[in-house]
Amino acid sequence: QGRINPWDYSYIVATYKKKNFNIDEREIAQYFPVQKTLDGIFKIYQDFLGLDFKFIKPDWVWHNDVQLIEIKARETEKLYGYLFLDLYPRENKYSHACHITLVSPQEDQKYGISIPDIAGVIANFPKATKDRPAMLKHSDVETFFHEFGHAMHGVLGRTAFSSTSGTSVKRDFVEMPSQMFEEWMSDKSMLARISGHYKTGEALPGELIEKKLSLKKFDSGYATQRQCFFALVSLSCFNTGAKKDTGKIIRDIHEKYIKHVRFEPDAHMQAAFGHLHGYGAKYYGYMWAKVFALDLFYFVKDKGLENKEIAKKFVHLVLSKGGSDEPSKLLRDFLGREPNQKAFLHDLGLM
Repeated sequence: QGRINPWDYSYIVATYKKKNFNIDEREIAQYFPVQKTLDGIFKIYQDFLGLDFKFIKPDWVWHNDVQLIEIKARETEKLYGYLFLDLYPRENKYSHACHITLVSPQEDQKYGISIPDIAGVIANFPKATKDRPAMLKHSDVETFFHEFGHAMHGVLGRTAFSSTSGTSVKRDFVEMPSQMFEEWMSDKSMLARISGHYKTGEALPGELIEKKLSLKKFDSGYATQRQCFFALVSLSCFNTGAKKDTGKIIRDIHEKYIKHVRFEPDAHMQAAFGHLHGYGAKYYGYMWAKVFALDLFYFVKDKGLENKEIAKKFVHLVLSKGGSDEPSKLLRDFLGREPNQKAFLHDLGLM
């Protein structure tokens, strides 16, 4: 009938990539052994944001796999916070990836208040076996860079009130910094910097990087369409009215906007759409914030992804402000102009 079964979609995409782009994600994963990759990511964040990370042994921790990072300003040695890393799967553990704030940072020089941030990043990376080290898919690397971006947004919050500190911003802006930082993993030099084959230590070859980045626009239409679908479902489920037929909502939106994939009524995707609980009607914030994230990323990239001055400006005018000012003002102050969607459309291959 000219439509794809939903359970076949990922297989078709993977097969098409392998055949037409000659890319095997399992081969690329060999260049991202977990520890080497994480060390590279930590160094990028430290160098760009002017921070020093020190791994310390906590007095108490809920599992032996959990690590703790002490985070200080490189120039002044000022303590910014502590970050727990819980990165490996275990029974009954949260199965997604996320950043969580445990104690919000506060900074009020007038009253001498300085409370460091305490937070955690949770993931479920593979563990090493006897024969080979644990390795990450490129999508795993992007996910960790994203969640760590949330953590840096949180730890660098410098407001007088915890209610506006760090990631305590308007919900449709909270994904902006993390999605901006995620774009570092679409830069050739950064990918080469964090990668290293688990046997030889050689960085991801330029040819493979070029192929991988050529895939950024591949399937971007469906990826965008899918995010808009989730946003519309989110808005519709929380629209006015006490009773909702969620099955009908999903079916109607799917049939209108995702016509090339067959709707499966027995899938009941709303039962697995976890963001419906946490985000409510505001799931649209992912796409909304992506527009701003790409605008900022290309602005920063034009100045240099290792430019210390632009990094200080970003920390001072955006990250440190948390939710103490309007997002639109933070963007204008940093960019020196009104934000726009040119970078977003360019990234999709539409400009």
